[in-house]
Amino acid sequence: MGLPVSMEQMTEAVASAAAEDTALSRVAAAARASIELGTLADAVLDRFVRDARESGRSWTEIGAALGVSRQAAHLRFNDRSEMHAHPWPEHFSDRAREVIAAAAESARGLGHNYLGTEHVLLALTDQQNDLAGHVLRELGVTADAVRGHTARIVGGRQPREWGALGVAPRLKRSFELARDHADRLGHRCAGTEHLLLGLVEADGVAAQILSEEGITTEQLRIRVAHALDVDVSQLSMRRRLPRRRRTVRC
Repeated sequence: MGLPVSMEQMTEAVASAAAEDTALSRVAAAARASIELGTLADAVLDRFVRDARESGRSWTEIGAALGVSRQAAHLRFNDRSEMHAHPWPEHFSDRAREVIAAAAESARGLGHNYLGTEHVLLALTDQQNDLAGHVLRELGVTADAVRGHTARIVGGRQPREWGALGVAPRLKRSFELARDHADRLGHRCAGTEHLLLGLVEADGVAAQILSEEGITTEQLRIRVAHALDVDVSQLSMRRRLPRRRRTVRC
């Protein structure tokens, strides 16, 4: 396939964008161009995958075209437009969904191509009038600390302005755990407090960050239980509850 820009044209463009006429300055300019081109290429691929979905193509067919499994294609390209076509994640409160949307922006700001537990934890630390944010502040967890741990553990790249975010398996597990906590407490929707409990119990990067901050799962449960005015034993049950059929929107 012939691309609209040739190697020679790119070489000239990168050389002219270099801050100085030196070999190292051209290397730095080429590195920036590589990131920008990769991001743009991701955006083009996302666009055509979205078009294929809108035309009725299945994830199995799209995965075959990409040379990956159905599951891998769905995780990589389960983008924001599809998420927001329905209440996502299901059976979560509006505030919890707002936190997850903010987490997606944090992930893009860090240059990550996925949405993980660490991004949701970061978004929760920014909540000012919210139970989960209050608990994290009581425990001394700050957005700067979470951001620093995330950069060290996961790394980062240039911010992404385009592209779909895959949802990390540990975050999906966190959603399940959060809904279980809401069911156990008789709450109609999973809120940010249930989400916080799910994050620490899913053993992902968020749990690692909290552990490095000196916070145990039991400490977090005690704080959340106190804020909800329930006995901590109600948050410590390990038995998985059967999922009730829900007929109401959160």
